[in-house]
Amino acid sequence: DMIGRLAPGSTLQSAQAEMAGLMSQWAVTYPDHHVGHGLQMRSLIEEEVGSARPILLLLLGAVGIVLLIACANVTSLLLARGEERRREVAVRSALGASRGRILQHGMIESFLLAALGGILGLLLALVGVKGLVALEAGAIPRVEEIGLDLRVLGFTGLVILLTTGLAGLLPALREATRTSADSHREAGMRITAGGSTARFRRGLVVGEIAFSVLLVVGAGLLIRSFQKLLAEDPGFPTENLYFSSFSLPAADYSPEEAVVFFDQLVEGARALPGVRDATLMNRPPLLWADQSGRFHIEGREAAPSGPLCCLADPISVGRDFFETLGISAVSGRLFQAQDHNIESESVVIVDEAAVSRWWPDQDPLGQRIRMGSEEADWMTVVGVVENVTFDAPGEYWPHVYTP
Repeated sequence: DMIGRLAPGSTLQSAQAEMAGLMSQWAVTYPDHHVGHGLQMRSLIEEEVGSARPILLLLLGAVGIVLLIACANVTSLLLARGEERRREVAVRSALGASRGRILQHGMIESFLLAALGGILGLLLALVGVKGLVALEAGAIPRVEEIGLDLRVLGFTGLVILLTTGLAGLLPALREATRTSADSHREAGMRITAGGSTARFRRGLVVGEIAFSVLLVVGAGLLIRSFQKLLAEDPGFPTENLYFSSFSLPAADYSPEEAVVFFDQLVEGARALPGVRDATLMNRPPLLWADQSGRFHIEGREAAPSGPLCCLADPISVGRDFFETLGISAVSGRLFQAQDHNIESESVVIVDEAAVSRWWPDQDPLGQRIRMGSEEADWMTVVGVVENVTFDAPGEYWPHVYTP
């Protein structure tokens, strides 16, 4: 990864075009090594929060629609209340109250309503943000920075002023623009809302229904998408399966001490009441982006870009890994206890995606591969297992399992 700052006047598109030209030159200069490489430029903020931005914008849009529905409700209620206050307006007008004063009175009432709603919303946000942070499970970038600060308070104040204008301006204007004679005449008659007022209130109701339908349809689509994600087969049964991630500081443990620690950890977990089995792995399924690793198949030609021919994600697993997760062998065998001993012959298990890509017309059992470099030990393929989703649902990148 390389980080750079754009020069004044440059754009991301122009920089990408410039880098593409350099990449083309390098491909000509280094034809034996520069094969299949590429360079993609993205802004740092997109790199950090790109996956979360669409979800948060969708949530913001849904909340905005709810706010509009609430404003329409309050506006309708204020209009209805204004019809009931004709006598009060008539008296105040007769006593010399100006239109500006009547308008000011109506806007203050609307502002107080919006302010009380905003304060209540901030109190709920104090609880809601804590719940959101507790449930985010690593899906929200920079989650430690989430909280209520002066920017949130300023945004809330702006929303309060906006909702005051949306919900309170029209009812206040209708009260203020009535003439004194109109107010006296209407105050002395038992009549329903005027034609224009009734039409406007019906329009508000229609708008509320339209926004509500939009929200319901959007929520239904999201629920349907979530159901489809849950229905995706990750390659193993997920019921009663739990993951816990941790790291062991290398500075505090020698390799021998680390092996002892891992063995004791797994045995302790297996001894817990209600635990049927436990195992270790260096990358949990469904919760990790792919990490392409290079390997070489004995007898194959090396790639032009280096001594290794093939690509697959390497996964290191502990004892009884496949049995614990419920991953079945398609052919060959699973790892046995002796495979995890350092003195034993090095063996490896591949998945169906690796077979279809690197052994499409061959039986991989008995083939030998080595991972990472020419100095690595040869490992014999002893089994083929079902595909497991480590990344996006339904995407099966080739994987190589080592004990």
